This record gives sequence, C-alpha cells and structure tokens, in this order.
Amino acid sequence: MTNALAEVNPGLLRRVANQIRLNRGESPVYAQVADTLEQMLMQ
Repeated sequence: MTNALAEVNPGLLRRVANQIRLNRGESPVYAQVADTLEQMLMQ
C-alpha cells in the first residue's frame, strides 16, 4: 500500500517522512522508517 501511495501522492508520503524525522525522539527505528519511505520515493 505504501508503494502505491508513493506513486499516487508522493508529496503526502514525503510529508509523513518529514514528520517522522521531526518527532522521532531518541529511537533510531523512526529514522529507519523515514529512510525507507524516502527510498520508496526515489524508485
């Protein structure tokens, strides 16, 4: 579903990734999720 969102509305997915980065706190898992979303946008 996330891949489809990247195709249909990449701006929304980019905003989600940015929000995750801003609100990630101390957990490296959030940065990894944001990185994965951004990689989807590059495909």
